Amino acid sequence: MITWLAASLAAWISASAAERSPAPAAPGVSEPTQVAVFVHGADDQRLAIADLRSGKLQMISPEGVVPYEATWSSTGARLSYRIADVFMVHVDGVSPDRPLFKGTSFGP
Repeated sequence: MITWLAASLAAWISASAAERSPAPAAPGVSEPTQVAVFVHGADDQRLAIADLRSGKLQMISPEGVVPYEATWSSTGARLSYRIADVFMVHVDGVSPDRPLFKGTSFGP
């Protein structure tokens, strides 16, 4: 089921990107090329990175866990997310994702 959802989402992203007329980016700001998306299945939820140019999805989180609170770094080079009370970091090309720390929240 999750494979079908991922394929459908990838097709939608690719079609949406093709239909949009590109608006110029603000001075000093580059157009994003990737977005983090949560892919929901009947019994599963996965975190993926969608490539806006190709429409391809790269599954990030492992199966059997529920990821949430995905946040990009200011440079867009890293993606952090939570699994239970463990904060994880994904760096493209580095496998597997690494735990940053264990905690309940970023706030006080």
